[in-house]
Amino acid sequence: MQFGERIKSLRLSNKLTATQLAKDIGVTREYLSRLENNAKSPSFELLEKLCGALNITLAEFFKTDSSDIIPEHFKEFINQNKNLTPEQLEKLNEFIKALK
Repeated sequence: MQFGERIKSLRLSNKLTATQLAKDIGVTREYLSRLENNAKSPSFELLEKLCGALNITLAEFFKTDSSDIIPEHFKEFINQNKNLTPEQLEKLNEFIKALK
């Protein structure tokens, strides 16, 4: 997958419009279109902004296997529960298993 295709794929998987992502990273919609069409390459600084707006790390951006990227709803779940005690995590795990 080419660089621009990767940006577009990640943007769509995050349910962002091109206009919204462009605004989030501080570029015009037209410039983002050029990035997604491989007519331009982003600077490292812009790549960092892209990753931040897409809620991924640079390492995740460059992974070729998209199944390794943690979906946003899982990231939110992890962030909401990262301060639980081991006992609380065990109870949460039991609750989730009971939902299945």
